[in-house]
Amino acid sequence: MKTTFAHGTPKAQPRPRLSKYGVYNPTTAKAWKTAVKLAMAEHVSTFEKGDTVKLYLRFFFKRPKSHVKTNGELRKGISTQHVQKPDIDNLAKAVLDAMTDAKVWHDDSQIAHLVTSKYWAADWENEGCEIKFGHY
Repeated sequence: MKTTFAHGTPKAQPRPRLSKYGVYNPTTAKAWKTAVKLAMAEHVSTFEKGDTVKLYLRFFFKRPKSHVKTNGELRKGISTQHVQKPDIDNLAKAVLDAMTDAKVWHDDSQIAHLVTSKYWAADWENEGCEIKFGHY
């Protein structure tokens, strides 16, 4: 298994929108997808067209100040799990699309095993996504 880390604030893949001029794709995740592509730059063509892929994504978000007491300890009842927006499936979709754009594989339909999770980061430097991948 190979491991890399994409630094930045994880963003969900936005849904296409309709305007009076037609359908368009919002660019709210553009910077995040660029960060993922940069993290995957050394993994271009890791998988051939017929390969089967397993992928593990661990998203880390900056913890809000309201979670921490003035002495630096976590407040009682605060979880390590990130259970709010953005939705985990849309976060994964943005990473998969960026990895496809980075030409890590031919198409994300090659993924047979996908595990995703969301956490609060221990500190701001850890915000981003840990990406582990390999042949299935």
